[in-house]
Amino acid sequence: MRFPNLNRAGISLLLGITSGLLWGGVYSWASRDAEGAHLLLWADANLYGQFFLWRGPQEPHPDVVILAIDETSQNLADLFTVEELEAHPTLSQMTRSPWPRAVFAAVLEQLGSAGARRVAFDVIFDQASVYGPEDDRIFAEVIGQYAQQTLFAVSRSEEVQILPGGSRSVRVDLTPLWPDYAAQNPRLGLVNFPLSSNRQVLTLPGAMDLDAERLPFAMAAIDPATPREALGINYRGPQGTYPTFPLWYLFEPSFWQFNLANGAVFQDKIVLIGDTTQLGQDLWNTPWDSLMPGVEIHANAVGTLLAGNGIRPLPWGWGSLLILVSGVGMGLSLGFCRGVLPKMGLTFAWGGLGLAGAYGAFLLGWNLPVTGLLAAGSLAGLADTTLQGVEERRNRLRLGRILQRRVAPAVLAEILRQPESFAETLGGQLRSVAILFSDIRGFTPLAAGMAATNLVALLNRYFAAMVEPILAEQGTIDKFIGDAIMAEFGTPLFRDAATEALAAVRAALGMRQALEQLRAELQQEGYPLFHHGIGIHFGEVVAGNLGSPQRLEYTVIGDAVNVAARLESLTQSLGRDILISEAVYQLVRDRVQVEDLGSHVLKGKAEPLHLYAVQGLLRPSDASGYKPGYKSNGVG
Repeated sequence: MRFPNLNRAGISLLLGITSGLLWGGVYSWASRDAEGAHLLLWADANLYGQFFLWRGPQEPHPDVVILAIDETSQNLADLFTVEELEAHPTLSQMTRSPWPRAVFAAVLEQLGSAGARRVAFDVIFDQASVYGPEDDRIFAEVIGQYAQQTLFAVSRSEEVQILPGGSRSVRVDLTPLWPDYAAQNPRLGLVNFPLSSNRQVLTLPGAMDLDAERLPFAMAAIDPATPREALGINYRGPQGTYPTFPLWYLFEPSFWQFNLANGAVFQDKIVLIGDTTQLGQDLWNTPWDSLMPGVEIHANAVGTLLAGNGIRPLPWGWGSLLILVSGVGMGLSLGFCRGVLPKMGLTFAWGGLGLAGAYGAFLLGWNLPVTGLLAAGSLAGLADTTLQGVEERRNRLRLGRILQRRVAPAVLAEILRQPESFAETLGGQLRSVAILFSDIRGFTPLAAGMAATNLVALLNRYFAAMVEPILAEQGTIDKFIGDAIMAEFGTPLFRDAATEALAAVRAALGMRQALEQLRAELQQEGYPLFHHGIGIHFGEVVAGNLGSPQRLEYTVIGDAVNVAARLESLTQSLGRDILISEAVYQLVRDRVQVEDLGSHVLKGKAEPLHLYAVQGLLRPSDASGYKPGYKSNGVG
């Protein structure tokens, strides 16, 4: 397999490698600098959260239930009469603030009797009851009965101090469970969640990330309660996705019977208990565009562990390598593209593929460094596209300098719209063209009788008059040779053979008309009058740049050029001003009025060539588009 342009492909690959190394290094540094809030990780977290919205809600894990200390549970006086509350002692105790520990003892006993697999209190019990030791004793006694089914929350806090010299000291404090309860040996779990760069709870920390002696709350809630690696929480949906019941349902007989199926909804379930109110201040940002109570985040974390579908983070080393591969892959792909628009299209396509790939990996349970992947490919693509644009502009300027005085504006504009196609011809390409040669008759004696400055001025007026009809027919001025003009029709842009041949004839007729007007002007000014001869031939030539590296000139060479020059030389001896060859005549015979001059042997040629003198055009529609002072941009 070959690149279209090895040098250009090498530049593209180099840009891809550079971009991959740059962004891979940035990602590596950002991933290991846990203290920093980095833009790359912030963007990753936002995209990661967006993936949940794209995926949509899913069914919650069936083994997880939430009992909410909600607004209704804390305002029972608004739901029940005094008589109704007195009929249910536990409900009556819940009208006090804070709740007595006996209420939580009743909760644990009710759920334990219902067969709950685990009762997880997302509530910190680090102080003694305000209602006295007896209240603590009641709760401790029930904890002892259900110690293996019970999980309590503990929390961890850090205090960072900056020491002299700039070093940091971190003091870790653990908020413990009240000793009376801890003595019963229940399970303990740390409720702390790390926040992502965009301040969302996305990750269930690994056991060693928080405290060597404590498991994260969700890990401690399941069996076996063994340390596990850090995982992304696979949220099942927004707040309310997991079944949630107000805690007071446990103690109101009709709700217990009908809403909770006499406790059957808790049988063999992990039941999480926590505050869901605004005043509880346990609300956190999640990917679902709303605040979620901490207890429901724990429910999602527990469900993630039970289902074994946590989002696994890619180690920073592998992430950096993947970013490098993205940059290199983009560089290789860019090497096969030519032009600004294809490269820009590839850049956008690469970004789309990268985003789709990262989303697909997310659905399979992997969290890729999506921002780094997109940045590596995009930077390489934008840089290469910019360089390509600069290069194309430079090429257009170079082509403009080469051709602006040689071709018609419409032709030049078309070439500059597709410079790559024309650039391919600069090295030499076989083309079929109509060649036009013109020369002033008797120029030598004319020059001998005039001052040099007057002669140059006269020639410039002549050339200006002759160039206009050539450009009007979209011909290319090849060169001026003394008093002669060489022009081609069909290069650098080719229409068709008949069109190019007719354009050359029409240009010659326009030159005849322009010379007549110029002669009239010169006669009034007292200048000597002169005539010219024009020869036109159609054939194959090689078109391209000719010369040295210091000076290149776009031209055509070949036998067809020599034939056209010989035809021009014969105009004087044959007494005609425009001669065309048989090849031209066959292409324009239905459009041009001619005089058949028979066969003639050209200088340097062994075989005779049939010649025709052009008298005019047969149809008015074929009339030359040239008028003095007017440049046509149309096609003949």
